[in-house]
Amino acid sequence: MRNYLAVLIVSVASVAHGLPAPPADDAQIVGPGHTAHWYVPEGSGAGWTLEVHDDESALVYWFTYDESGNQRWLIGTGEIQRNSEGEWIEFPELYVTSGGKFGTAFDPDDVEMELVGQATMWFADCLQGKFYYDAFGQEQTLPIERLTRTMGAECRSAIHGYPLEPITEDAGLSGSWFNPSEAGHGFSMQWMSRDEALIIWYAYDRDGNQKWLIGVGSRDDEQIVFPEMAVTSGARFGEAFDPQDVEQQPWGMLALELDCSTGVIAWEATESGYDTGTLELERLTGLTRPACPVQRPRLSDLYEFEITEVPVPIPDGTPGQPQIHYHAEAMAEDGTVAGYDNAGRGWIWQPGESSIEQLDGEIISGNTMLWLEETNELVAMRREEDSVGSLVGVIPVRWVPSEGWEDLPGFNLDSSILSGSSNSGRYLTGAGREEERSWIWDADNGQRLLSLSPSEYPNLNGRGEAVSNDGRIVAGMQVDFPGNGNFPRERATWWVDEEPELLRDQYGAVLRWAFACDDECSIILGGDQGAEVPTDHPHAGQAWLWNEDHGAIYFGELPHSNDWPNFAQFASHDGSLAIGTYQRARSSGASGQVRTFVWTPSTGIVSMTDVLSELGYSPSRWDQVRPVGVSADGRRIAIRTSEAGTNPAVHREWRAWVIELAPRRQSHE
Repeated sequence: MRNYLAVLIVSVASVAHGLPAPPADDAQIVGPGHTAHWYVPEGSGAGWTLEVHDDESALVYWFTYDESGNQRWLIGTGEIQRNSEGEWIEFPELYVTSGGKFGTAFDPDDVEMELVGQATMWFADCLQGKFYYDAFGQEQTLPIERLTRTMGAECRSAIHGYPLEPITEDAGLSGSWFNPSEAGHGFSMQWMSRDEALIIWYAYDRDGNQKWLIGVGSRDDEQIVFPEMAVTSGARFGEAFDPQDVEQQPWGMLALELDCSTGVIAWEATESGYDTGTLELERLTGLTRPACPVQRPRLSDLYEFEITEVPVPIPDGTPGQPQIHYHAEAMAEDGTVAGYDNAGRGWIWQPGESSIEQLDGEIISGNTMLWLEETNELVAMRREEDSVGSLVGVIPVRWVPSEGWEDLPGFNLDSSILSGSSNSGRYLTGAGREEERSWIWDADNGQRLLSLSPSEYPNLNGRGEAVSNDGRIVAGMQVDFPGNGNFPRERATWWVDEEPELLRDQYGAVLRWAFACDDECSIILGGDQGAEVPTDHPHAGQAWLWNEDHGAIYFGELPHSNDWPNFAQFASHDGSLAIGTYQRARSSGASGQVRTFVWTPSTGIVSMTDVLSELGYSPSRWDQVRPVGVSADGRRIAIRTSEAGTNPAVHREWRAWVIELAPRRQSHE
């Protein structure tokens, strides 16, 4: 009798190649993303757990029923086959077991194995495939669909990952687990991309018949808890299978504590006749993608970089001449960069040009410039000054190449601070300088003021920072002023159909500042916590993205940052890549150098300084590295830097850079 581990070893060693190759049109690449639960769409109640271990091998569990409606499970190890027409997985030997008893009555010597058939799996894409089997006197080819996505095991997905599905350390726990002294039963667990685990316990009943228990769980501190394990019965094997026959009953609960190689499981059955107990576990199988511990890819693993310095003029320090500095503020989709100088003039640089174009005609107020994607227009703010040159207001303007700066129509306030826009550029948002109210603007409806949330304090204001492409949602901040020397209470807010609501995380804290969002503003990005922060908040000061259903997903900490808050300020249009600011720690504890970070769900938070160092640059000479913009697809980033002047007569040198990210071909593609 071969034990559970021997099933794997013997099967891998005896792989035959007698199975026919699947049709070439259907058999596409086999990759990590096929590690998942699969089922027949018209046949829920049974299915397959597939583990793609590496480029060569895989493991399948088939949880189904016998001819009498009792549970049955089959196991097979396979080899990934490849030829010029496609890839597929052959499972030349499928086994069933019998004889084991549940719980404390289990004896591995009671387990008997039977070779019952063979199978092949192949996939047309990441979501659909076919399962062919020849077992128990039946032969079928079934259409299958992916039911789950395994965290960190992607299949030709968005290269950054999915913004609401960041990779956590738990991703490395996916695989099969067992107790070597009780070979013949065990657990397969897949940590799903929605940050929950799906487990199946392949076991036996009290009479030695196969039994499989299934449940979904989540992390609760040190444990992974599956509160509602279930068993099924009633359906028949093969062609006689009818999902309407499946009956489900509650069985009990499981709780696991796992590290990368060992763990313990505890169970408490509610079904009569089953005991309560614990079992020490060891890892039987694991994935290479993701591995355990989780190894996040570096940005340089995902992309090749091309860095272009924007040719902004650098002051030469001529005595008696003003030192003009050029600050990059915005980037268009094609990589065009715009900004202003400290004389209040705008400028534009077109990719491939050796110099910038100066935009004359108005005194531009700094800090905000935007490219409107829909019309490819540059918008900024014009300073309104009195007769002695004092600022009395700012007016949103747009650059018309043949005409110069032109006031945008439809603004009702005397002074309107421009802060942000929709990703399409159709809508603008900001704050009133005197009225201190958030507003939204579009060419058809002009400027509309947004109300604020009720507050116990009499003085408050608001500021919009981003707008959904349909104009229904504005994201930004409300500030309440307690007075009496107390700090303002800054609170992240979204306005849905012009009605305000504060953003809170899952810990009860009000978030602080929202800066950006995806096309629908269903994902909002920002940083820090505002009012009502628990003293033991586990993510204090971190950058985040927020979603109404998920709460806040925090980006984590950089090892060399200080305690100042991090803010995500720009994002790709789907929210899968964000850039923002943090401060580098100083040994004195003083305010540190401002740096730019990049965050994706795949890589986590990464210092742009570290990325540039990898590429041979010397960012340590820069005392500031600030984000300027991100393209819609996240494959172009603009930053600006400052450093001490190389000429003693020049106090500061400002530069700008455009970083192109060209995706590398991944090994599983």
